[in-house]
Amino acid sequence: MGRIYKNIIHPFLSRCMKKKAFTTNLYLGLQLEAKTEDLMADELFRISLAYQGGLYMLPKDDEKARYYCLEAAKKGHAVAQLSAGMWMKDDKEAAMKWTRLAAENGEAQALYIVSESCDDAAERLSLLRKSAEKGYELACTHLAEMYRNGDAGVVADSAIAKFWAFEGRAGSVEGGKLFKQLVSKDDFNGEKINASKIIKAAAEAGEPHAIFEHGNSFISTNENKAAEQWQKAVKTGSHYAMCNYGRFLSKKNDDEKAAELFRKAAEWGIEEGMFNLSKMYFEGTGVEKDLMKAWEWNEKALNLGFVPSRHLLAVMLMNGIGKDEVKRGEFYLELAAEDGYGPAVKLKAEKEQERR
Repeated sequence: MGRIYKNIIHPFLSRCMKKKAFTTNLYLGLQLEAKTEDLMADELFRISLAYQGGLYMLPKDDEKARYYCLEAAKKGHAVAQLSAGMWMKDDKEAAMKWTRLAAENGEAQALYIVSESCDDAAERLSLLRKSAEKGYELACTHLAEMYRNGDAGVVADSAIAKFWAFEGRAGSVEGGKLFKQLVSKDDFNGEKINASKIIKAAAEAGEPHAIFEHGNSFISTNENKAAEQWQKAVKTGSHYAMCNYGRFLSKKNDDEKAAELFRKAAEWGIEEGMFNLSKMYFEGTGVEKDLMKAWEWNEKALNLGFVPSRHLLAVMLMNGIGKDEVKRGEFYLELAAEDGYGPAVKLKAEKEQERR
């Protein structure tokens, strides 16, 4: 396994162990002394963030932050691509170029921005829906407006409009106002919003994402019922339902079907699908074991800021042979644990216990 990982990863620590930049984070210091071509896109973006915020005792330096952000963007980091577009606001053509690349890689805010510039109604709706399903609240609000008014070829539907307004209500003043316009007294239990009623009504109206969320409401009480809803949502095109239903099938030992669903979600740009497909390649379940493909799919999710992928990357690296990989793995395990990801918190505690 170690030799295979050596072919995937560009080890660099051995070249720079004697050179350390002034920072309180040892691994970040080693990254700063490395060649950019030896670093992953996410590592480059993390250096950019460190210079932006003056983290780990580094000085705030916008010039260096932009440099590392652009290097990460060139390597396909979707969040860095969006950031590069925002930094280049004085050059609208360059800004849109990076924003479009971020959208192509599945970044939610970029999808929304690009949708707003679309002249083609069908393309605009597709991008807006994708952004909304990824949880970008402004996209949810604008999608709700479409369903309220019957715009851009959308058939007006009050239940679906209310559902998307509910999803986007906290994202802006505009979103909050729209939700208040669409709800009635029947949508409340006392002073509390009856979310399950709103979701169920939209699910019954045929909204794929609402069917998916309606299934989620049964996770803790009746997993089979949840799976029925996810399967229904899959048939209507919900890529998020593909992830949940895929995990359900995997529990039932139908790994090949699960892998097929994860692949569809991953290819559509869903981080969770990328992550789950990567795990299957890493473990050899449902697909033939392939560490290169596992690495590639996990890095795509990592480049979208998906926290579980930091943990999976750490596991991959820490199962390799060689100090470089282990140290790199510990760095990403720390990041995932800081974000509160349960498996990472547990693994970090186990590693700390082993050292005592």
